[in-house]
Amino acid sequence: MQLDIFQNPVFNNFSLTASINKIAYKQGRISELGLFVDTPINTATAVVEMSDNMIQLLDLSPRGVNLHSYDAGERKAVAFVMPVINTISCVKADDVVNLRAFGNQSELETVASMVNDRLAGMRQNAILATVDRMRVSAIQGLVVSARSGNIVKNLYAEFGVTEQVINADFTGTNFDAKVFARQATGYLEDTLAGQPYEGFIAVVGDNFWDQFVTHPSVKDAFARYQEGAWLRSDNSGPAGFEFAGIRWINIRASQGFPANEARIFPYGVNGLFQSILAPADHIDFVGTLGQPFYALQEIEKWGKGIELMVLRSGLEICTQPNLLVKVTMTA
Repeated sequence: MQLDIFQNPVFNNFSLTASINKIAYKQGRISELGLFVDTPINTATAVVEMSDNMIQLLDLSPRGVNLHSYDAGERKAVAFVMPVINTISCVKADDVVNLRAFGNQSELETVASMVNDRLAGMRQNAILATVDRMRVSAIQGLVVSARSGNIVKNLYAEFGVTEQVINADFTGTNFDAKVFARQATGYLEDTLAGQPYEGFIAVVGDNFWDQFVTHPSVKDAFARYQEGAWLRSDNSGPAGFEFAGIRWINIRASQGFPANEARIFPYGVNGLFQSILAPADHIDFVGTLGQPFYALQEIEKWGKGIELMVLRSGLEICTQPNLLVKVTMTA
């Protein structure tokens, strides 16, 4: 078997990209909630503006085309250079030479299977973990760097949005968790101003979770929830502990969520959380609509192997940061 098997159309960048977007994968805790909707664009820059408390993606109009008209009012547009996450691995010549066709598989099918397994592992272990951390930041109203995790944009500061903050005083003699929960959902219902939604989620840090589920106003309900866990089969919404009209979900500090905080927000709101997807920074995909993942290959120097790259160019963003209620705690 020769290394030039990679000249087969099965291994070109378009075929590999189509393949990696079909391979099933396990999502992280935030991603599996299904909050984020893919929004593809065909440029390397996303321009967004705040209008009526909602961040909207603007089309980049070509010269000579009539621009969109907008109602009068002060708006601020912000351009985001789309972050790129990538990881590289190498299929060495010996990896291919030592492969043998298995069962009814041809040599081509055997190599394709090996490459798909390699790509799936690269995506799972590097790309998806980073995307999940970016989404954890998005539910805090932040845009972070794909590589360093540093804050690139604070949407509250960027657009002059007031962040709604509630404190849960677990030490208070008269503290009742239902009261601050109703305070949060009441604010959110008012702020939604008639927008359809399905329910409310609270993403909760480790320390907050421990204080919350053991508090006298909550612990009996949590005990009943745990006792009846095996009876529940309702998969209509995100999993979690249902209390005071909110689904409470613990996100570990190792996944990037602050241990002493919670965030309460509605789910089922159209376009609230978006993954803005740009095309790969590769000549083959210039001007095309962005896809969730890309897989590329290139022959290594001196023909010693084939380099594989998996990448994603995506911005994880909350379009209405005023719907993200921050809950601090006193314990």
